Amino acid sequence: MLVSAMLAVGLIGAPQAPGPSGPPPGTILAPRPRPQEEPAFTIAGYMPSWRFGQVDLSRLKGVTDVIAFSLRPDADGALDPNGLTSNHFAQLRQGKRTAGFRTWISIGGWGLSEGFPALAASPKARQAFFDEANALMRREGIDGIDFDWEYPRTPADFKNFTTLVTEAKAYFSRRGRLVGAALPAWLNVEPAALKALDRIFIMSYDYPERHSTLEQARTDIDAMIARGAPPERLVLGIPFYGRNLTTWSSALGWADISSRFSPKPEVDEAGGYFFNGPATVLAKRNLARERKIAGVMVWELGHDAPTGISLMQVLIQGRIDPRPLPRPAPRRPGSQIRENRATAATPIR
Repeated sequence: MLVSAMLAVGLIGAPQAPGPSGPPPGTILAPRPRPQEEPAFTIAGYMPSWRFGQVDLSRLKGVTDVIAFSLRPDADGALDPNGLTSNHFAQLRQGKRTAGFRTWISIGGWGLSEGFPALAASPKARQAFFDEANALMRREGIDGIDFDWEYPRTPADFKNFTTLVTEAKAYFSRRGRLVGAALPAWLNVEPAALKALDRIFIMSYDYPERHSTLEQARTDIDAMIARGAPPERLVLGIPFYGRNLTTWSSALGWADISSRFSPKPEVDEAGGYFFNGPATVLAKRNLARERKIAGVMVWELGHDAPTGISLMQVLIQGRIDPRPLPRPAPRRPGSQIRENRATAATPIR
């Protein structure tokens, strides 16, 4: 997903750096997920821990999947909540009841993946991880698990990644849950790993310069299919943020871009930032439909604009509608600092 990671595995030149076995006795468990009919077109969105309280999940009708980001995996298979709380999961359940989306938990992410190599290499750690993740998913009513290992680097890592997701598919599918992974198209994942996943969330963004073009989306879909990914499991990633064309590490969400620069729907550059405006978002939605892949996903829900043109509504409605949306809940003290850390000082994912 990130240029700095691509640099680490030797794929590009250097840019400026940016984005238990069961619950305790007496625990009240959420209902076990029932097999759900697959949506005709997936519209998935990541929900970082710091966005809870800012995004009204009950208003996401039309979104098919919400992915809570993110838990940190330890080398021994334990899970660090990393800011996700029982209150956050309660909000997910409420949103699921009112808006009808499936819920996922994301494991790892940029700066949160150090435990993956040892975890994936150890049968004992993998089993401990599956059991602990399953206990959490059962307790909180979660439908799917999303692996976000950024990134496997050695041949052993890639082999172990295949083992991890293949075993995860066998373990979680028996329990009625989905298994996915967030992957950039440039990462040389083994075909067997791709075929094991229910959903492959293509991180088609954070390239150098104009970091997420329509042409790049086409290239990334082609690359994934050529590598052996089943098209019907591919989900095209779309950024709800832009990157500065001079200082790549500087990023702004669509809400800030639209309020500061008021770009026209067909514009993808303003104020020195490259982003996906409404017309490009619609074109990528149409591309996903034309290529008959599963759908689209976005990073991330909190970047959307509360007024003016909502990029999420473009994806849901399949058209550009400038009608105002309800204003979001007030931000908690310190949330802007956390957002800035996520969008400027460090990689956006």
